[in-house]
Amino acid sequence: MKKLKINTGGDVTISGSGLINGGDIDISSGGDLSLSANGWIKADGLGNPSEGGSGKGGTAVCPTSWSNSYEDNSGTGGGYGGEGGLSCKKPHSSCSDGTRGASYGMSSASWPIHFGSGGGNMLINAYEVANSGGKGGGRIKIVVAEKLTLSGKVTADGLPGTTQTSGNGYIGTTSWQGGGGSGGSILIDTKTLVGSGAVHVNGGSSSSGSGAGSGGRIAIYIESQGTVTGSVPTVDASVTAYGGSGSSCGGAAGTIFIRHGTLGMLEIDNNGNSGATSAYTPMPTIYSTAEGADNSPTTSTGFKGPLFGTEVKGKARVDFQ
Repeated sequence: MKKLKINTGGDVTISGSGLINGGDIDISSGGDLSLSANGWIKADGLGNPSEGGSGKGGTAVCPTSWSNSYEDNSGTGGGYGGEGGLSCKKPHSSCSDGTRGASYGMSSASWPIHFGSGGGNMLINAYEVANSGGKGGGRIKIVVAEKLTLSGKVTADGLPGTTQTSGNGYIGTTSWQGGGGSGGSILIDTKTLVGSGAVHVNGGSSSSGSGAGSGGRIAIYIESQGTVTGSVPTVDASVTAYGGSGSSCGGAAGTIFIRHGTLGMLEIDNNGNSGATSAYTPMPTIYSTAEGADNSPTTSTGFKGPLFGTEVKGKARVDFQ
């Protein structure tokens, strides 16, 4: 995948409805960066393709011994920050739930670098792809030497799987769907952050029995921010890594890491996703500092908190100094 790189020693302004769209975006400003209310830095669905990536979704498989003219098998969700959702609607009780997309990138959760993974395909007659899994989110890195004004959107969401309303993949009144892709990565490193825009790496949703994608990973480093509640760093922007929604096969949440000076927080929040009944988010390694040739953390600086290795379903937060 080609990298879209913007490197300037001065200020950068994305005004009006300005759009930067790419799968691998790297923006570096030696001054200020301003993103207007209608501006958008976007990498939605520009990561790994369907059934691609380290957390790729699979397919719920039906045995060939089950004789039916529509042996349709729905896809599972892609994983990254958490696990993808299983297939939860099968045409026959002898069909499997499929293999959900796995979580990965736990050692780089505080400096995310991975692309989101694609959801599993929906098959007909056990081998023909009728509906493709959703693509995973891309990755975005924004480094600003001075002030980042974030009034618009920065997103690397996974996409839902494709759906058909006729032909293969459509049975009577039921439209089966490929699994959702997982969200990608967003990394922001700035001296000052202001603005109430949106930053998200949400997973692709699911319907008609397919699994939804998990949320991706976000890390935000700031030297100066207007609000600190106790020892908890906060930002004014809306920051989410929700798993994709699904009636009973939603994806797990991804991870959000925020460091404000010496204060740090890791948050896992799936927005009350009641459909994610069996998908979990493994608690990752947290790094106390960011260092290295590319300012990324190295394993020597990491520490494993008391919840390391815990599998979280729903919501959790770890604060540290």
